Amino acid sequence: MLVLVLVQLRRYYFFLLEKFDKGVDMVHSEAMKAIVRRRLKLANRFWGVVLCGLCSIVSCTPRAVAALPGLTGDQISGASLWQRITVEEDFKAYPSWPDYKGIQPGQSPHGRFHRIYINPILADALPISANIAPAGSIIIKENYDPDRVVSGYTVMAKVPGYNPDAGDWFWAAYDNQGGVKMEGRPAMCIRCHSSSASDFVLLQRLDAAGADQ
Repeated sequence: MLVLVLVQLRRYYFFLLEKFDKGVDMVHSEAMKAIVRRRLKLANRFWGVVLCGLCSIVSCTPRAVAALPGLTGDQISGASLWQRITVEEDFKAYPSWPDYKGIQPGQSPHGRFHRIYINPILADALPISANIAPAGSIIIKENYDPDRVVSGYTVMAKVPGYNPDAGDWFWAAYDNQGGVKMEGRPAMCIRCHSSSASDFVLLQRLDAAGADQ
């Protein structure tokens, strides 16, 4: 809708320019003509920049992410999960974890800082009274070094039947270019997250996350 309004404004703007340009020819003084044309040129530049800026804002506005169905056990791998969150979807457009937005302090084995994204399947389900994330849920931790430069990513994806003993989570770690460093059922990840009382999710209980949103 806003794009259509901008298009109409642009048409009206050029219509007025044409009228003003014809009006200049009716001015008899050459000096006055020069002044009017100079002012029209400045106005043309100004409004051209304004309209281009508005169009850029509209075109760059993030769009809502439509949730794709979760990857199945036959589909899941480190490569296919990276494809899902960077090509088929854009995890940068995912919601943040409720009440945990932006860059936050982190700890080993993740980065000194981190930012957490969750896909729409999980975001739309929160809070979850049963404390079990729905199939297809994805949690992405974007890890940063002490200088707040992205150092890698650690991802959890809920895949029904993949690993019932560990909540059916598929785990993957990537370098900052998306290269797979670890994937599947890494004992280190499972051992650490097994201390959770909420479906292997450590950050916050699923039945409390987003409860006040």
